Order: sequence, then structure tokens, then C-alpha cells
Amino acid sequence: MVFGAAGFLWKQPVAGGAQRIYHGETQEGELAFSPDGKELAFVLAEHGMCSLLLLNLSSGQAEKVALGGFGPG
Repeated sequence: MVFGAAGFLWKQPVAGGAQRIYHGETQEGELAFSPDGKELAFVLAEHGMCSLLLLNLSSGQAEKVALGGFGPG
């Protein structure tokens, strides 16, 4: 299971023991899995800017794929 809480993204196996997915210091959210379930896209929000990251769930490596400012409302 993957969920957002306290501004961060977490993964938790059925047995319990939630762990952070990404180890940044900014707000994380808006997650979406790739069709094959091997990658997770999510947004980081920091200082009026948003970054779209693509995280390889096997390796834990993240790649920034887009950057932009917050839009209105």
C-alpha cells in the first residue's frame, strides 16, 4: 500500500511497518503508478515551485522530469 500522510509519501506492506518512499525535505503528493507498477510519479512542492519526479521502485532512484510554479487555485 502507498499513501500520503503528514506531507510525505509512505509505503506499507500488509504486515505493517510504514516507511517513507522518498527522503526529501519537501511536501510530497499527487502520486500515480506507471502501468507496469515499477515506477511512481509524484510532485514535490517547495518554495513556490513544483517538481514532477519519477521514482524507480526497485532501485529507489528518482529522476526530476518537470519543474514549474504553482498555478492559481
